[in-house]
Amino acid sequence: MNKAQIAKQLAKQTLEQEHDLRASFLKETSAIKKGIVTVGQTQNVIIQNQQVIHEAIKALVEVGTNLNQAEILQELSETKKEYQKMKRLIVICFLSVLVPLLAVLAALLVVHLLTT
Repeated sequence: MNKAQIAKQLAKQTLEQEHDLRASFLKETSAIKKGIVTVGQTQNVIIQNQQVIHEAIKALVEVGTNLNQAEILQELSETKKEYQKMKRLIVICFLSVLVPLLAVLAALLVVHLLTT
């Protein structure tokens, strides 16, 4: 094989790798979008549950019923903890998926700029 054939083969391999990387990037981006949508939906459900609990407590206070509110406070506490865990998971998802993905894209850009 002469140098021209080797260069042509390497260019072909580079194009295939770029295509595979783009496909992988699109797949990962789609998965991230789905995950973020799911997290958002779960967060909305938690907020709705908090509102229901708040309205229930407000109704109990208005009626003058003095039930054991420890259970309600416990539920509120657990909901708050779940919300905080959700926020941490969002940050972890961002740092563990998007940051390395951006590094790969930056590397691809550098390779592309150096080869052209």
